[in-house]
Amino acid sequence: MSDISTYSSIEKYSNKQKILKVLGSIRLLFVLITIVIVFTILNKSYFSVNNLYTILMAVSAIGFSCIGQSLCILSGGFDLSVGSTVLVSGATAAFLIRNYNLNVWVAFLLIIILGMIIGLINGLLITLGKVNPLIATLAVSSILTGLVFFLTQGKFINVRDESFRFLGLYRLFNLKYLQMPIILLLILFFIFFFLLKYSVYGKYVYSVGGNRIAAKFSGINVNLVIASVYILSGILSAIGGYVFASRVGAAQPTMGGNFALNSIAAVVLGGISLSGGRGSIIGTFLGILVLQSINIGLLGKGLESSYQYIASGLIMLIAIFLDIFKKE
Repeated sequence: MSDISTYSSIEKYSNKQKILKVLGSIRLLFVLITIVIVFTILNKSYFSVNNLYTILMAVSAIGFSCIGQSLCILSGGFDLSVGSTVLVSGATAAFLIRNYNLNVWVAFLLIIILGMIIGLINGLLITLGKVNPLIATLAVSSILTGLVFFLTQGKFINVRDESFRFLGLYRLFNLKYLQMPIILLLILFFIFFFLLKYSVYGKYVYSVGGNRIAAKFSGINVNLVIASVYILSGILSAIGGYVFASRVGAAQPTMGGNFALNSIAAVVLGGISLSGGRGSIIGTFLGILVLQSINIGLLGKGLESSYQYIASGLIMLIAIFLDIFKKE
């Protein structure tokens, strides 16, 4: 009799978990719909195709960094240098192209290498140096920010070479809503979704984030996996920095300033656990959509950018409490 009771309890718990999982996967869609309804009531022009395009372009600005941040958090870490990597990549590309007439594709390749080096430094500090990821990436972020201001002297670096604008402005089939940053971001999201879900590497990332000691005893090279996610994060942020600079035709000294906070907020809001090992990169995409929909809505009401920082902070707190609730 007790066995039947125990089995019944387990089955009820399992069903409850399934229901919570389904609700968790669609909650962001409900949140997104609610945001659209609220801002449409406040501003009738919010619900429009043009505004959707604006939101998608805003998503593409930070989306590359969010993919990298997802990898880092899934592995049990953080990358606070994503914003500075975006900044230094855009500034370096613009500087090389304008001052040395470097071919734009050679510059793009060098930027990818730069992102790889930044990620490798982060990875080595964390794995071999045993430095806490927050401290290591924050220190690297500070150094990169200083280098950018040294490089730009606090001024815009304008690039006149029209070929530099390709990755930022080119439209597939001449359609406004198939602009290159959006296309690139969607391609990368699908690549990393399949990489994490179906590849051995993806299983390693989840294993390291879920239980580092168990992963080590199962034969996984934990340090190599951790270093690799920071290298990928550096590369993705570097691509994001180049694309962003390409879009505006210049490098801005303040570009990517709030990317670290917003990327973490979007990732955690999307359902990836702060303790690592749980969550999906598709949730990250929805998290960015929610975050940027709010930001665009606030801008549409003529509110200052300071409100965006407040909104991002509040969203992060809500996401953290949701993460704690899910664990319990």
